[in-house]
Amino acid sequence: MTPRAFVDAYLAAAVANERASGVPWQVTLAQAALESGWGRHAPGNNFFGIKADASWAGARQTLRTREVIDGASVSVEADFRAYATPLESFADHAAFLRRWPRYAAAFTTRDPREFARLVAAAGYATDPHYAATLVKLIDQVEALAPGAASPPPARLETAKTATTPAIAMRPRPGLLARLAALFGVR
Repeated sequence: MTPRAFVDAYLAAAVANERASGVPWQVTLAQAALESGWGRHAPGNNFFGIKADASWAGARQTLRTREVIDGASVSVEADFRAYATPLESFADHAAFLRRWPRYAAAFTTRDPREFARLVAAAGYATDPHYAATLVKLIDQVEALAPGAASPPPARLETAKTATTPAIAMRPRPGLLARLAALFGVR
């Protein structure tokens, strides 16, 4: 899949995911492009290579992958998550970022490049150039989607004290129920 075809195919899902989760669409597309080779390696709509551990209650697929075991790179079979749609994959990735406190700082900015830098700084990947790579991909996906804009922030309420601004976010009505249903949480 070409970068243009990738952006054309998945832009709407990435924007919908931003609306629901707060993860900038540019970051979602850049990370999905990087992790899946512009969609060439996303079996079961798993754009982020997320494994299905014992806690995963959703669909699974067994795939061959490479792991380093005792210092040697070996080919093994492993269970990976499978999704019915790209949006489900994007939403699961966003839920991962939201679930771990180490990524909380990323959600304090609406700038996709800063969001990417903060996620990388929090240890998302071991590649020391991960943030720079994501920023380049963000530039590329934005160039391929001229006129695409982030949705307005989800009901932000701002309160200021004399010295420090504070922001509180309320989720959209029904969002938590939809996400719970999507991930099979009761």
